Amino acid sequence: MVLDSQFDRAILQRLHALHVSLAELIALGLETAADSLDSLGVPEVIVTLGERGSVVWANGRAEAVPAERIPGADPTGAGDAFTAAYLASRGAGGEPVDAARAAAAAVSDLLRKQIS
Repeated sequence: MVLDSQFDRAILQRLHALHVSLAELIALGLETAADSLDSLGVPEVIVTLGERGSVVWANGRAEAVPAERIPGADPTGAGDAFTAAYLASRGAGGEPVDAARAAAAAVSDLLRKQIS
């Protein structure tokens, strides 16, 4: 994958939610501040920050959601697991920040099992 900030931003108008990593956000020339995330024009933006958690932009505000650091665990696939758990929670009616908290807990559980 090549990070490229020169994409057609009109495609974002069709999205209800967008999940990006911090590296992808930086490639777009953006940051986790509310006004920066709002500039994407997507109602719900989730930025994953690795072991530092995530930032959720929804309902006009950005909120940091911490993650538990699991020493010795291999984080490969943690972002995908986070996305799956987030979407499952949202699909069940969870609010965005609550879904991110549930997703962070699910990833921590997976990583903890990996080292036990």
